[in-house]
Amino acid sequence: MNERYAFFLDIDGTLLSKNGVGDENKSMIKYARENGHLVFLNTGRSLGDIPYKVNEIEFDGIISEMGCNILYNGEKILRVDIDHKEIAQLFDYFTKTNREFVIQNDIKDLSNMQNEYCIVVETPDELIEKYSEYTMSKVFIPHILSVEEQKYLSEKYNFVQHKTYAEFCKKGYSKKTGIKKILEMTGIDREHCVAMGDSSNDIEMLEYAGISVAMGDADEKIIDICTFASKPSYENGVAYAIKKILK
Repeated sequence: MNERYAFFLDIDGTLLSKNGVGDENKSMIKYARENGHLVFLNTGRSLGDIPYKVNEIEFDGIISEMGCNILYNGEKILRVDIDHKEIAQLFDYFTKTNREFVIQNDIKDLSNMQNEYCIVVETPDELIEKYSEYTMSKVFIPHILSVEEQKYLSEKYNFVQHKTYAEFCKKGYSKKTGIKKILEMTGIDREHCVAMGDSSNDIEMLEYAGISVAMGDADEKIIDICTFASKPSYENGVAYAIKKILK
């Protein structure tokens, strides 16, 4: 094979739409892998939070938690956690300002407020004492960060503000750094690196990739920075893009 590509796919709004994953997407991912190309998930979600519809598909690896957790061929090649004491300090800070704080991990999400999807933790001490075995590398904040909160986080953490929520991990890690690690391991160059996404936390990886693809229903600011726009996610935009690139 003269050209071997590595595809990096965001999940929400890219591979996964309101209609699910889509049979065409599944078929083209399988086709690409059978023909020697590599296909990875690249998501802000934790491994435990990846929808079963996505987990049914076979990938060459997964970059999760904003680049802090990387699996390749079933082996863990990177895991970067926020220290439990730091997590406790963050927990305390957001609790005092009456903000919901969700720690996403591979076992079960933890929250400082009542949440049907999370284990509720009441104090920083309880967090450390009861859940020390939990990995903690990614935090989800279901609101827009204030200027003060952004300043508080900016020294140690990489955060992304979305329209209605924010997420953050340790500074120095992102979807982009996850891609760089995989390219180093596989020997595939940036020219043959394809990133597909639709939102703010995809910008760094889209700007880094040799070929960047926005879903057709993505925000204009995402479409503007990409090599091309595919079909909307709900019309199997991932499949359309893979087909176009592999011709």
